[in-house]
Amino acid sequence: MAVSRKMLTTASTVALILVVFGGLLTRLLHFSRGALGVAGGIILLIIAISMVLKSENPDMAHPAPAATDPMKLAVFPLAVPYLLNPAGIVLLVTISAETRSVGLAAIFIGLLVLVLLLDIVVFRWANRVSEHLDQSRMLITEKVRLSVSRARRSACTNRPRRCRGDPPDRSLRKRLHAARDRWWTLRIH
Repeated sequence: MAVSRKMLTTASTVALILVVFGGLLTRLLHFSRGALGVAGGIILLIIAISMVLKSENPDMAHPAPAATDPMKLAVFPLAVPYLLNPAGIVLLVTISAETRSVGLAAIFIGLLVLVLLLDIVVFRWANRVSEHLDQSRMLITEKVRLSVSRARRSACTNRPRRCRGDPPDRSLRKRLHAARDRWWTLRIH
């Protein structure tokens, strides 16, 4: 519980600092929103590559997570960049730079608090829910979620109109059912 509290506190503090001082940072350092987006994408790429290489090469310079202090892990990598990821950082700095009124800034801070409260609820109930699920059920849930997200992504790639929140049509449902059926047949055999 202390680790999740530390993680949530760190992520919310960094997010609040970025909302308050993000506009000042963009003016002081003279970078644009596009440059910030590219930098966030590069950071995500570096994190992804390091995660892939770490699983194959155990001789990396970073110590194993079990050997480090859990409170340090709560700050990095759990709070930043996993909970408050580079895309979120880009969004917060952009919002801060583009906000021109106090009322709009209050709305964004309110939304930030709402997301923080949602994170608190998720972290409080995650252990309770996972206690009732065995590992095979959790694996199946993750695989089904992955299949659905892949089917949704392919629908968005083939027909960009689908990504704007239009109601799903029968072809999307057919793709989702086909992806689910493929997954079940692979899982059974």
